[in-house]
Amino acid sequence: MKKVFLVSLQMLVLTSVFGQISSQKMLENSTDFVEKIKKANHFDLFHQQEAVSFDIELTWGGKSVVLGTITSLTGSGKIKLQKSDGKTVIFDGKKTWVSPANVEYSSARFDIFTYHYFFMVPFKVSDGGTNWEVLGDKTYDFNDYARAKLTFQKGTGDSADDWYIAHRNKATNYLEALSYIVTYGGKSKVEAEKKPGSIVYSDWKTVEGVQFATTWKFMNWSEETGFTKQKGEGKIKNIRFLKVAADTFAVPLGSKEMSGV
Repeated sequence: MKKVFLVSLQMLVLTSVFGQISSQKMLENSTDFVEKIKKANHFDLFHQQEAVSFDIELTWGGKSVVLGTITSLTGSGKIKLQKSDGKTVIFDGKKTWVSPANVEYSSARFDIFTYHYFFMVPFKVSDGGTNWEVLGDKTYDFNDYARAKLTFQKGTGDSADDWYIAHRNKATNYLEALSYIVTYGGKSKVEAEKKPGSIVYSDWKTVEGVQFATTWKFMNWSEETGFTKQKGEGKIKNIRFLKVAADTFAVPLGSKEMSGV
């Protein structure tokens, strides 16, 4: 009888220990969350390249809003947006320029930084100034997501009050959706949080070993209902890596400097 009791006691201890280990494995910290995204998208291969370029067509309400080519250093230190209507926007690392100087283009900074970020986000998840908070898992549309909230240190970018909720598909580890608020243009954080949106990524393509989403769907989103009404769509084509030439990010003569928000 004594022997049976001791065996039972040992089994109880072992069950408790393995239960604790299992629970610890289930608790994912922010570093784990970010590293899984980086590995799935081949973050290191991407940053071995000098620059990346892609064509973007964005439609909103059935109308073309942005159509052109974005080129960026893989570290995002310099960016260029060449629009099909002849306008060019360049971020030279410090200032943002628009050419020709006589055009009216009030959304130039928004266009170059926002769509660049939506493309680059899997490769910027460990940038300086980023803060991650792991949230609970969630299932939307039969997909299981691990989630984390991204906020920024003061002074990071044009809109440090913005936040994002990254949805990582637990089966693929791709960053499959990004919910967000937009305070750009002077909107208050309280006002922006009344109508958060989401960008849902799909149609993944491999370019030189790196994974990219080539379809973006802009959706309404809430914690309770998930991704609902589609508001717009982006199509990404002709993704290519390139070497930087002397004129890749050169500011055209006669350009005008754009101020902040």
